[in-house]
Amino acid sequence: MKSRFWMLLGLMLPFIGVQAQEFGTVKDASGNVYKTVKVAGRWWMAENLRTTKFQNGNPIPEVKEAAKWAEAPFNPTPAWCWYDNNPQNDKIYGKLYNHTAMRDSRGVCPTGWMVAGSGVWRSLIVSLNPPDTYDPDHSAPAEKILPAIHGGNDSTGLNLLYAGRRDEKGNFTEKDVKGLYWVNDKFPVQVLVELGLVGPDFKVKKAFIFRAYGRFDYKNSGFPIRCVKTVE
Repeated sequence: MKSRFWMLLGLMLPFIGVQAQEFGTVKDASGNVYKTVKVAGRWWMAENLRTTKFQNGNPIPEVKEAAKWAEAPFNPTPAWCWYDNNPQNDKIYGKLYNHTAMRDSRGVCPTGWMVAGSGVWRSLIVSLNPPDTYDPDHSAPAEKILPAIHGGNDSTGLNLLYAGRRDEKGNFTEKDVKGLYWVNDKFPVQVLVELGLVGPDFKVKKAFIFRAYGRFDYKNSGFPIRCVKTVE
């Protein structure tokens, strides 16, 4: 009898988890509507940012040319682009933004939302680990947050992606290989923080991990953005 009970409970748990999740939508200043999901008590956008406007309606310039991209943050000029300057990448991967756009006081995220900081990312990672697990590297198994297109079985609904990046010289790189996101922390000039999906053996050994980490980078790098709700 007991074994039958646990077997039934095991069959029910996936459905319990799905029912427990909350979903919604949010619209940005450009009129784009995004799916949202509540994970570990926090509302997240379940898609990468695609806006071309700040909250007040001011435009964010598109910058295609590599040389202009490299110069933009030192003017300073906020900027966005599509990966490979290809609009077909927009719906799935969203846009890449430079540091100036990400940190602009006019707000790149929808009203009431903000670019996720490292503390928020780390809370998410902790929620994906077993109870009482201490992880000094702030990491978790990536399969739990990666969609099937990247070899995962996303149980969160976040749909985090290998959207690639634009480097400080304006070159596009690492799409479908690595996922790096801007992290909205306050640091001295030209010290940036990313959230990385790191681990080169993932596709061979399924050893990819999801880790929040700080690193020095350039203000003219381009990364995707994920927004979280500011008021719960």
